Amino acid sequence: MNLSRNWDSVALEQAETSFYKPSESVELRSDAEVEEFRRCHDITIVKGADKVPKPTLTFEEAGFSPEIMMALDKEDFESPMPIQVRKLRHIQQCKAKTKRLCDRLKAGRSQWPP
Repeated sequence: MNLSRNWDSVALEQAETSFYKPSESVELRSDAEVEEFRRCHDITIVKGADKVPKPTLTFEEAGFSPEIMMALDKEDFESPMPIQVRKLRHIQQCKAKTKRLCDRLKAGRSQWPP
């Protein structure tokens, strides 16, 4: 059975891939604050720095549901680790269940990726 398809003749619509909407506090964060955070955590943007969004530095800024915030509080998470800051934008886009999301965040304590 041949499952190949000639995609040259198929018109595909562009899919929306950017669902991230930064919180007001993230948008208002100054470039100096962003650079200081990156410097303190040895984060270097090699290429395309103008396309890298400002970091989400707290779980509150991430806009998680109350259930996720309660789970984070229960686990005594005060703020995301630098690797988690990089991933929060992507995690915000996913519609994972609370437990799965918290498991991903917990994994940052010992290893990444989970």
